[in-house]
Amino acid sequence: MPYAPYTHAHPHLGLNHRIHHSHDHDPMGPANVMGIDYDGLDASVNEAGLIESGFLEPQPVLLDYKEQAPSPGGLDRAVSSGSTPGGFGSSFRRRSARKASFYSERSPRPPLPEQLRYTFYSRTVGLIEAPSLPKILAMASLEVGGVGTEGPRVFSDLLKDGCFWIDILDPSDFDMQILSKHFHIHPLTIEDISTEEVREKYEVFRNYYFVCFRTFDQDYNSGSYLQPASMYSVVMREGIITFHFLPTTHHLNVLRRLEQFHSHITLTPDWINYALLDDITDSFASPIQTIEYEVDSIDDLVLLLRENETTDMLRRIGSCRKNVMAISRLLMNKADVIRGLMKRFDERYMMSAGGAWGYAGPREPARDPVIGAAGANAPGTGPGAGPGVSGGVTPAGIAPGSAAPVQADTISQHQQQLQPQYLQTYRETEIMLYLGDILDHVLTMLQSLNSYEKVLGRSHSNYLAQISLEINQLSNKTNSVVGTLTFFASLIVPMTFVAGLWGMNVHVPGQAGEEDEPLYWFYGLVGGMGLYCVIATLLGKHYGLI
Repeated sequence: MPYAPYTHAHPHLGLNHRIHHSHDHDPMGPANVMGIDYDGLDASVNEAGLIESGFLEPQPVLLDYKEQAPSPGGLDRAVSSGSTPGGFGSSFRRRSARKASFYSERSPRPPLPEQLRYTFYSRTVGLIEAPSLPKILAMASLEVGGVGTEGPRVFSDLLKDGCFWIDILDPSDFDMQILSKHFHIHPLTIEDISTEEVREKYEVFRNYYFVCFRTFDQDYNSGSYLQPASMYSVVMREGIITFHFLPTTHHLNVLRRLEQFHSHITLTPDWINYALLDDITDSFASPIQTIEYEVDSIDDLVLLLRENETTDMLRRIGSCRKNVMAISRLLMNKADVIRGLMKRFDERYMMSAGGAWGYAGPREPARDPVIGAAGANAPGTGPGAGPGVSGGVTPAGIAPGSAAPVQADTISQHQQQLQPQYLQTYRETEIMLYLGDILDHVLTMLQSLNSYEKVLGRSHSNYLAQISLEINQLSNKTNSVVGTLTFFASLIVPMTFVAGLWGMNVHVPGQAGEEDEPLYWFYGLVGGMGLYCVIATLLGKHYGLI
């Protein structure tokens, strides 16, 4: 797939974009520079097949981007990708404990079960899922080969037959070594993939560009719901290779989309990369919709719930805000990555289109990437129309069929050579439209999340205000009860004083000298206390004390 020249000047690229080339040409490089080492790839795949079959002893694999040390505490992950114990799978699936660039040492995960870690797709072969690269070749030979036809003999035959897509789940050191050596992938890219770099980015290298896009765990019932998981894409001229370390369905969704719309889709590595980014972006729609329903429910009920129904409202608000912030963090850098891709395609489009138009001049038919060479038949450009000649008139002194047809053949031949460039420019324009659609979705989701955060903040404030009002009302009731009790306590104090005064073990007024003496004093004191209570209560009512 031809690429237009690329420029050194990138004044608008942010921190999420890096340019890795040292020349003034296309960062994808010429077709014969930094291409795929097919012979070396075939040799490595054949060797892996022999190791997997038990005919060779596996050798330890260490990536050369950084010195590897044994993992303390048994953090090494040895997950078999084959079915033979102790063979290719158990040896080459070992991955060392590596340091991530942002978050120190990566946390250990439980080993993934035996599964089909490799997914291969091309228009000729179709979809193949296998546990290893040699198994892909074997299954492709069985599917493609038939009566009168010969299947692919080596792995490179699969890659040379049009655009290809290789998806690898939980890549091992052996996988990364093959890719870095035979696909000429830069050590920085190998390091980012091996350490599971979490920063979303878009980087341009000489023969490919690298995209890191984050998705999340979509299982609502799992404990790791909304936990981020990175998807890495290496987009080359010949095809695309994707990596991810957790099981996901994004690549299967893209393959299903390819099968549904294969009749009107031009399969290119750029389109596959777009479709993958689009599926990752669309996967955020479901949790955002769930958040919208929860936000509407909270906003409606925060001021209408009864006292016995508001106990879990604060928990619901806190959980919803947590989900909003988690999704916002995942979407925050995606707009910069999409803008970087759009800028790259825009520059390639301008340069390739400018080169094509430079020969065609101002004639509009020559600009159409679909018409292509049809501009040669426009008025004034047909056979016999040389420079300065219009209407097909042959200049004097030139015999018909001599000089003028040579000029027309030259123009027609040049336009036929430019027709693939027109088609490439047309495809890149389509990819720009697709990326613009993704950018629009990302910005719309971010705006929705910002509005949900504001609604939740307002609901949180309203809930706290309602709680504060209820607390004040309860405090006022408590103060009223305490005041009433204080008033009655103040009534009891003087009666207690009088009772204590007459209850002393001394002679007091009215004490009976004989048993049959009437108790006038006793009744008089009790009546006085009762009269005092009645008068004090009336005074408290009058002054609002009770």
